[in-house]
Amino acid sequence: MALTKLNNQSLTAVTSAGLPSGTVLQVVTGTDAAQGSTSSTSFVVAGTLSASITPSSTSSKIFVQVNSSAYIAAVGAEAAYTIYRDNTTNIGNADGLARAYAGSSDLICPLYMSVLDSPATTSSVTYNIYLRKTQGSGSVYVNLRTGLQTMTLTEIAG
Repeated sequence: MALTKLNNQSLTAVTSAGLPSGTVLQVVTGTDAAQGSTSSTSFVVAGTLSASITPSSTSSKIFVQVNSSAYIAAVGAEAAYTIYRDNTTNIGNADGLARAYAGSSDLICPLYMSVLDSPATTSSVTYNIYLRKTQGSGSVYVNLRTGLQTMTLTEIAG
């Protein structure tokens, strides 16, 4: 591979130099300790955890990873969790990227989600966790009693 010498340090200059597809271009991490809850059967934003990134190219992919926890206090209740881009686009699916079910007792468990997004923009995009109750009574939670949760965004050259 030929050596490319750059005259400035901008990410745009680096990506226009022809880095191969799949190259990691930047990583952004958001952290938060707040909890979120709902009793809605429609997806709603879950607390205040979010992370924003400005892709350097419209062909870039954003790998979104979430590390949090799910909590369900009502026996027989179930929750679905997903990730939204800019509070408008569910980048998971209608069933969610993760689900949690409280069978015979309360449930608290790790919540890990990851998805590869193609935002097709060079404008800033923001990602948030969303949740909804899919069955049962009471509320469903994210990040209850577990402390810090994280969201990591990795831009990958397309």
